[in-house]
Amino acid sequence: MNTNWSSPKRNIITALLSLRKAILAGFRARLIRLRNEDCDYPILIKKNDEDFRNFEFQIGYAASRNTIAQRDDLTAFQKYLSLNYVNLYGTEEAVERYYSTGRLSKENNQGIGRSHLVAASDLIRFMLVAGERDRAQKYIRQYETDGYDDVQHWFDFYRYKHGSQWAVRKFWRKLWVVELLKTEPLKS
Repeated sequence: MNTNWSSPKRNIITALLSLRKAILAGFRARLIRLRNEDCDYPILIKKNDEDFRNFEFQIGYAASRNTIAQRDDLTAFQKYLSLNYVNLYGTEEAVERYYSTGRLSKENNQGIGRSHLVAASDLIRFMLVAGERDRAQKYIRQYETDGYDDVQHWFDFYRYKHGSQWAVRKFWRKLWVVELLKTEPLKS
């Protein structure tokens, strides 16, 4: 079944308009009823996944907290991640231990290895216990101190990592779909 002309339509009028466009383009086509998940280009919805473990480092650059909060191209959760998480590189075992128990070790911050997100508050606490007071103060100013909202710091930005963040939307009823009977346009 060749339903790659357009996405399914819930309204018969818009489906007829899509059929008309296919016929005017020179294709032999018909209108059929089909489940959304059986179409070549189904209607999609965005998954609402708010687990930091399902995101990965995308890019890092200098920005202020206020400029991150005002960005329109990031979701609310991506803004939250940028303002509260740090990207580190560590061993696979240390990453899995942190993701399952929340415990940091020096193997989480090797500078080489697997990229992973760490809560800035966990990193600050670990640095203070490890005696790295100067580095901890830098992160405290950047992530926790009020009054630094317009000061630029190096922030990390993240994207969804598990395949696609889009899922096929399920409908109770079948939708209207234009089925192309021949894949090549008719000759004039």
